Amino acid sequence: MKIGDITKLQLDSKKILLIAISAVFVIYIDCSFLIKAQVSGLRSLSAKATALKKNIESFNKDSAALKGLSVKQGGSASGPVKEVLTENKLAGLLEYISDAGNANNVKIMQLKTAREARAKNEKPAAAVSFAPVYITLEALSNYHNLGAFITALENAGSFLAVEDITIMRDKSDYLRQQVNLTLRTYVKK
Repeated sequence: MKIGDITKLQLDSKKILLIAISAVFVIYIDCSFLIKAQVSGLRSLSAKATALKKNIESFNKDSAALKGLSVKQGGSASGPVKEVLTENKLAGLLEYISDAGNANNVKIMQLKTAREARAKNEKPAAAVSFAPVYITLEALSNYHNLGAFITALENAGSFLAVEDITIMRDKSDYLRQQVNLTLRTYVKK
């Protein structure tokens, strides 16, 4: 071995020592500052994830209980399926509305249907498969019975939507209200 080689080896070992000390210093800085911040962030994230998991479990439990209650009451677990009526079943719907009014102590004074007129730029009747039908009724009821009546209409087996409602106090009995209700349904042509 030559003297130059020994000097290079000593310089190389000094460089290796300097690199090792630098690496230890960088690792120390990383552990003391950066990793502490990352670990504390993960801990707070873990607490949030645990809370979120508990909320999801609670939601699933409540949702299952609600579906069970719906099935127990005679409904399906996914909700009732609404049917679109044909024209020959429209009279049955009017009868259902009348029966629901009687069952909920809502006195229906007038019940009439009207088909919406087709606009000039609208498709011809052969191309449109559904036609809107408006059912207008005038009734006399109190608020609670009216709410039960509207709920009964919502739970009907056919598609039915409340288009407009006007409630005014009855002049002869302040506990009863005069109700003008417009319902919309669709019939297949």
